[in-house]
Amino acid sequence: MRSQGGLGYSPGISSGGAPAAHASTHASGGSDPIAPDDFGAMSAALADLTGGEAGSLDGLATAGGAIAENSVRFVVQNFVLSSWKLTDDDSAENVAGGIIRPDDYATTTNEFVWLQVS
Repeated sequence: MRSQGGLGYSPGISSGGAPAAHASTHASGGSDPIAPDDFGAMSAALADLTGGEAGSLDGLATAGGAIAENSVRFVVQNFVLSSWKLTDDDSAENVAGGIIRPDDYATTTNEFVWLQVS
């Protein structure tokens, strides 16, 4: 256990000594909008929003459940971090408005877009 501000602190352990419960298991069917499993094993931040390359948000494969709905990805541009959530939606791409369509978007078979969270 490490010390934080003079108090004993251990992540995941409640004050009673038992593991702290986390109610969100969205990837497994829970109800929280963003759950730890939705972060894609904490994948590295991407460098671009669009462009279709491997390092861009729109270039990530989403078809066939390659990335689970409600998953969050991070983009760092000019030292500014933004977060984007994959959502079942058919909105047109509007980067300035916080909507990015993956390059593999397809009507009726892969209607997912990235919505800006922050």
